[in-house]
Amino acid sequence: KYSAGDKWIFLADIKQINSDLTGVAVDGVEFVIVKKDGDLHVFSGVCLHSEALLSHGFLDGDYLTCGSHLWRYNIQNGELDGEPGIYLKKLNVRQENEKIFVQSTDLEELRDLDEY
Repeated sequence: KYSAGDKWIFLADIKQINSDLTGVAVDGVEFVIVKKDGDLHVFSGVCLHSEALLSHGFLDGDYLTCGSHLWRYNIQNGELDGEPGIYLKKLNVRQENEKIFVQSTDLEELRDLDEY
């Protein structure tokens, strides 16, 4: 799935993940870690609508819901509920030695967006 040339950036220690949603910032980029049924999903941490932090929202079944205006994103693929084709950035994740890593290319892509 990953090539030997992939670079990984440390995101969080597994011990930091105590609830359904955990916010983490790396190099000024916000992320939200969603924990559901033992699985971890990592997304851009800022809502596409109001730029609110998604870590301040809540998990509703398979949906990450923004606390500001209730926009809902499917945690399997990041798709905005009711708006096919609009996605919250879902990151590739690697877990190793109780640590969570994301691909450096994903971090760079988010950093390059206008909102950062």
